[in-house]
Amino acid sequence: MANILYSDYYLPENRIPTGKYFEMVDIPVPKIYSSKEEYCEAYIKQTKVEYVCIENKFSLVEIFSDMLTKMFENTGLDRNQIKYIFYTRSYQTYYDFYGDGKYYGKNIDDTGSDLPYYLNIPYYLAEKFQLKNTCVITSDGKCGSVTQAMDLGAMCCDMKKGYALVLTPSISRRANRYVNFTLMGDGAGIMLLSSNKEDGDLEIVDTFSRTNGKLSQRILNSSHNLSYLQEVLSFIDPLNAAYDSMFKSEVLDFHGIKDEDIKAVITLNINNIINRYNEAYPSKVYAGNLPYGGHISDVDLIRNLKDFILHLTPGSGGYILILTSGTDFTGLEYGGVLLRYRKGDTVLAV
Repeated sequence: MANILYSDYYLPENRIPTGKYFEMVDIPVPKIYSSKEEYCEAYIKQTKVEYVCIENKFSLVEIFSDMLTKMFENTGLDRNQIKYIFYTRSYQTYYDFYGDGKYYGKNIDDTGSDLPYYLNIPYYLAEKFQLKNTCVITSDGKCGSVTQAMDLGAMCCDMKKGYALVLTPSISRRANRYVNFTLMGDGAGIMLLSSNKEDGDLEIVDTFSRTNGKLSQRILNSSHNLSYLQEVLSFIDPLNAAYDSMFKSEVLDFHGIKDEDIKAVITLNINNIINRYNEAYPSKVYAGNLPYGGHISDVDLIRNLKDFILHLTPGSGGYILILTSGTDFTGLEYGGVLLRYRKGDTVLAV
């Protein structure tokens, strides 16, 4: 299978304390709380989210351009060997967006024109960095799109040889980041997959992806209130449990991986998901980034994996799981990746 040669992420400098953010926006306060302040205190205690990152300075094109420039400088990569670009979350962020309800190119043709026009981000980046042998593939996989891209990218690398580049954006222009009781932050992530077995220390051993659209019927003629969300979440939990069981049987058991062989679990920065996987893999789930930034879609996975690797010390290596599920309340996306870290032992500060 392919290897992860490079990964990186971007977070905005604008980081707002959760309490201050709640003061700035209108949020529904459950009836059991007497005030927004009381609810905010309980929310922080339950979710562990202390800050939310909000982009107010750069566009996605600028962010990804800086990240790719850094990647090429650090790797010295032959750009002609990049065969695929997987661009995730395309439903919301396929075009560059400038916050006033319209899509703009930012003087992209050097004419100084202020006329609005569409700027297709992955295609523009491919042209800007002269990635002439690439095929652009877009995916809106909710919070499972990175695992989908790793699944497809590993197969493509094995078949075609060369490299697959994963770009995952999470920049929202909505006025309120408090969505379905989750505080959504901004950021971006990149990952480079390689067919060369000597590249990098992280080998993709196996992958697992599933989608389920059964929730679509639940959203029809329903209001987004607390009782409705609790009903939907109670429907999602058994699905996640079923997919967890399938991942174990089809991936872990297939490769003869026992629980004690698993050194760490990487998942989203959502406390109830972290708690769920901590029940299955006690003290192995990385939660170091949970307080800082909010839930930043799939960027959570790249960010947590990169930062977790920094905690490793020389040793015998081990297996790392990436486990994620995402929903827009019309369907569920589940993804799992089995990684083998070849040059370290996992010393984890949860």
